[in-house]
Amino acid sequence: MDALPVLARLDRGRVPLLTLTLPNQTALDARWVLRAWASGQPDPQGDRPLLLSSLVKEHTLHPAGPLTLVRTEPATSLEVIDLLGPDGDLSRAGGPFRGEAADRPGIGPKDRPTKAMPGR
Repeated sequence: MDALPVLARLDRGRVPLLTLTLPNQTALDARWVLRAWASGQPDPQGDRPLLLSSLVKEHTLHPAGPLTLVRTEPATSLEVIDLLGPDGDLSRAGGPFRGEAADRPGIGPKDRPTKAMPGR
């Protein structure tokens, strides 16, 4: 599953600022994908952008020989808590998320999010 690129998803026509993947620990044909977009609103506790995020599970399907399809399903609240913990700490996610941040003004190494919010 890790050999396949992450499928593009847009939010109001915008590409994500951040896309991260993590292999699913219980299914070899699945992975977790975390995407984050700038909301356009400032963070109430600082000057960084407030991010909107999506956590989904992608599964591969092989309906006919070499044809590979990807099915996406949203993570449940229990899966988010199990994966990230009740405080949304990405460092608890059972291994490093892999991915990249888009090269956007205001999103540099010091500005990249380190926490995800469950339920978003």
